[in-house]
Amino acid sequence: MKWLPAIVLVVLLALFVRFQLNTTKISYVNGLPPYDVMPGRDYVLQCDCYVFAWHKSIATAYPLLGVNLPGARTSLPVLPREVREDLVGTAQPLVRLMNAIPKGTRFKILSVRREESRQTGTFISYEIKFLDEIDRPYQRIDIRPILLPQGNAGGVPQIDDMIAVPWIKR
Repeated sequence: MKWLPAIVLVVLLALFVRFQLNTTKISYVNGLPPYDVMPGRDYVLQCDCYVFAWHKSIATAYPLLGVNLPGARTSLPVLPREVREDLVGTAQPLVRLMNAIPKGTRFKILSVRREESRQTGTFISYEIKFLDEIDRPYQRIDIRPILLPQGNAGGVPQIDDMIAVPWIKR
C-alpha cells in the first residue's frame, strides 16, 4: 500500500512527459516582422490547382493548396499532372484530393501562424481564403506547398510565381 502513491506519481509524470512531447504550440505571428506585411495581400492563381490533404499525419490544421506543374519550382509529383474535377475524391496513393480550383481564382492571405512541436519542428503556415464566393466545407487553406524555400534565414518565403501572382487592383 505504501507503493501506491509512488506508482500514481510515476504514471502522472509519464503522462505529463508524453503530453509535453506530443503538444503543438500554435501562435499567430501576423503582427511580427517580417510577417506583418503578408496578411491582407491578394493573389490570383496562374494555373489550376488542387486542394488536398496528406493521408499521413503531418503538422497542418488546414487543407493544402498545390499542383503538379512541369517547370514550377514547387511542383508536387504526388498530385495528378492534370487538374480535373472528376479526379476529386478518387483514390490517390499519398493524398486525398478535396477540390479542383480553376486558374484565375483570387485568394487573400488571412493570417500567418507558427506551429512549434518537439517532434516535427517549427512550421510557418500561410492561411488563405478564396475570394470566388463559392461555399466550401473548409474555410481556410494552407499554401505552404506553393511557397518557395527561403533564401535567407528569418525572411518571408515567396509564393511560386508560376502558380500565383499578386493581384493588382485597378
